[in-house]
Amino acid sequence: MLAAQTWLAWHVAVRVSGSRFVGGLAFVACLAFAYPYPSLALAFAALLVARRAVLESSLPRALLAGVVAGVAGWFRQDVGFVATLATAAVIWSGTEGTWRVRAARAAATGCAAAATLALLLLPAILAAPDRLWEGLVTNPAATVPFRSVEGGWLAVFRQEWVFGAVAILAAVGGVLGAGRILARPDPSRALVAGLGFLALWALRYLCLRPDTHHLIPAGILVGVLGATAVPRASGLRVPAFLVCAATLLVPFGRSAGARAAELLGRRAAPVATLGDTLPGATMLYVPANEVASYRRLVERVQALVPQGRPFFSACRRHDFIHDQDLLLHFVADRPATPFDWHFDPGVTTREDVQRRLAADVARDDIRVVVRTGPRTFPEFAGMPPGSGFLDAWLAERFRHAESAGKYEIWLRK
Repeated sequence: MLAAQTWLAWHVAVRVSGSRFVGGLAFVACLAFAYPYPSLALAFAALLVARRAVLESSLPRALLAGVVAGVAGWFRQDVGFVATLATAAVIWSGTEGTWRVRAARAAATGCAAAATLALLLLPAILAAPDRLWEGLVTNPAATVPFRSVEGGWLAVFRQEWVFGAVAILAAVGGVLGAGRILARPDPSRALVAGLGFLALWALRYLCLRPDTHHLIPAGILVGVLGATAVPRASGLRVPAFLVCAATLLVPFGRSAGARAAELLGRRAAPVATLGDTLPGATMLYVPANEVASYRRLVERVQALVPQGRPFFSACRRHDFIHDQDLLLHFVADRPATPFDWHFDPGVTTREDVQRRLAADVARDDIRVVVRTGPRTFPEFAGMPPGSGFLDAWLAERFRHAESAGKYEIWLRK
């Protein structure tokens, strides 16, 4: 998937710049931010299909672009939504004719995306539409206040320089690119409009939570948008190429600096595999100084929980969600208890969700709870308070029996 993402980004850069060499610079930028996002790769594919649709004035290809954007939404709903807007923007910006013709073609692309996503989600729609809406819309929106950092969107400029640089470039490129929808239709430049919408989404994604993981999509799109700085006019090619190269230098600097620091950090704190003594653990890497304690934890869980019986992997505190170890279920080969496997701040911190979790634990007659998390918790001004119901419920029915590294094993009283 990483190779496909980089290859598709290179193709997009070649199409907007008209130069394979400049596309190669975007390829370098994507390697600098090497992390696979299947939904982003599919968004690039949708843009390429949409570009082909406007060049050939093909309705079937426009519908196909919408289908690909819909599949992107199956992987990640926010990327699917913006990929649909981006493909529709390409169709609108590249379709020649009256505004009604352009709007109809763009709307058909959007409908194809919506229909595709609805078809892929049909089992969930039929089985539990309310839970689907909660999982796709309500819960992600509820986590934003908890995941955001102090300072709001401007907090991105408090990080190392590359965060602010990528944010500025994504904002400028996104606004200029999306602005193509206001220009006269031009099939050869329509792709830029779609890239602009993707860049604005990546900017929001970065600014809501400015960390390395959330920097990656914006860094990739900055590299691809940098290729648009090279016009086809030969007279301006050299200075424009320098602008493009300077733009691409930002993610390249990320690769040279941050990745080198990461490698040095790994040498200072090496990682190691759990080995083949546990089923499925050969490829599971943890900090080397935690291998022994984690192996002991898994052995204790397997000894305390009979084969086929579930246990509850929980947090140290549930009014402040931090870390929850889902891998433990797979390594220990014991099923999970709650309907909601993945704990999220703003969701699992709510009392109604915690009551559902408690009901799941009671229903399955759980006798072992594994809790993990930091000993201290940061407090951010303005962070919504969480519920202490689940912590009190667990303390009333379970007792702390033993520890294994940073994990605590609680048994039924």
